[in-house]
Amino acid sequence: MKGVTKGVADRTVNEIRRELRRWAGVNMTPAQINAYLNGSPALKARLSRQEGNGLDTREREDILDLLSLKLTGEPWPIYGEGRAAFTRFLPKFRTACESQSIKLEPMEGRKRGRPKAGGKGVLV
Repeated sequence: MKGVTKGVADRTVNEIRRELRRWAGVNMTPAQINAYLNGSPALKARLSRQEGNGLDTREREDILDLLSLKLTGEPWPIYGEGRAAFTRFLPKFRTACESQSIKLEPMEGRKRGRPKAGGKGVLV
């Protein structure tokens, strides 16, 4: 199918790329994103049904958790754990990304963290 990358719409993959850059300064290629999505058939199926209609909060959280668990062995910190937990976690996550040849962008002054409803990040 034209406009679809391994079952997930290119538009959705590009949205995931934008959100990952915003959340954690991670710049993954579409191939890298799909490689991780292939490890979660249920999430991949939900994203495939989206057909580029945007990501909802559950999908954002599931994408972060999937990547985090695969890369660090721990889930992405939730708001209830506080900013300190996220501040401890992020360097671990970014180091794991580097070890997998995932490009990183500077984090200084950017919004990051698990997005709140409406897609806003948390300043840490």
